[in-house]
Amino acid sequence: MGRYPFLNAANQYLKAMRGLLAETTWAEYERRLRRMDKDFRTLVDSKVIDNYNPWKMTDKEILAYLKLLKAKGMKPSGISHNVDLLNSMLRFIGNGSMDMTRMRFAQNFPKRVFQRYDPITDKDREKIIHFANSVNDSDWQLMLGYGITIIGICTGLRPKELRLANNGDLDLDRGIIHAEHVKGEGKYGEPRDTGIHPDGIPFLMRYVKVRAQKISKEAPTCEALFPAIQNIKKGGDGYFSQNSLTVLRAKVIAQTGVRYDSRACRRTFGQKNVDMGVPIDSVSRMMGHSTTKTTEKYYCRKTTESAISEAQKVWGNAPKPDKVASSMKVKNPLIDEKFSITGYG
Repeated sequence: MGRYPFLNAANQYLKAMRGLLAETTWAEYERRLRRMDKDFRTLVDSKVIDNYNPWKMTDKEILAYLKLLKAKGMKPSGISHNVDLLNSMLRFIGNGSMDMTRMRFAQNFPKRVFQRYDPITDKDREKIIHFANSVNDSDWQLMLGYGITIIGICTGLRPKELRLANNGDLDLDRGIIHAEHVKGEGKYGEPRDTGIHPDGIPFLMRYVKVRAQKISKEAPTCEALFPAIQNIKKGGDGYFSQNSLTVLRAKVIAQTGVRYDSRACRRTFGQKNVDMGVPIDSVSRMMGHSTTKTTEKYYCRKTTESAISEAQKVWGNAPKPDKVASSMKVKNPLIDEKFSITGYG
């Protein structure tokens, strides 16, 4: 296997995965596997393990690696990513030791806890749209920042789908946008159209005009909906990197005071539509999910109030509007008195 058996196995695995994975994912896997190689060599040098040949790897080496990652302060999510990648490589070369180690020493592995990211509140969403409609046409960087944000909260596009969108993908007359570069592109993912929430259309109509004026002078052949003009001048493809989108969003955060990320934008779109009564299967389709379970589990859930209201309508005992309003009034005079005291409110 040579002097570097781990890198030998890693290179074989990466070679087989080339073309099957997105380039960014492939590059991330390569980086992680090289770091694993260094970590395992550290364990060998410190005599914690005798070898780290992947073909001979057992639970001893795997448990030592897990202990090292925890000692380095790596988050459980990061440990899980590394362990999953290591397991994929070991399986590829015919070594099932990771699966056996998981079964025998499950307590040593980080527990998988899914995280549902909070959507932007209705108040903050309205604030963002208000500022977007007020931004000056001449402030190109802010126009870009609000552009990617409005597309995010009003269409639910994933970061990659948004970043690689072309101007021709946007059809404001019909209120839709086309997502070509979807998750799982070239494998299981399928291009799709999704609706644009009408709240965002006024700003997007203005953005499209400002964009046309901007690129006509500096990048007339650029097709990107959000053109990275400096990137074009340096010979690039004209599309922003994910990090650059984060920088643009930071400008919006600084002006509005609303803290959010790309995942919050996507979840906001889903939750807003569910709250407005759009059927979950329609929301799921627009978001590019293969099943409504994904939509409900990670992105949007029907509120308890909405679920009760729908059930009562089916049962035929939905309260009348005047009764709903009266039930919301505070009936306890002591509570009324409490909230009239200076300092409350």
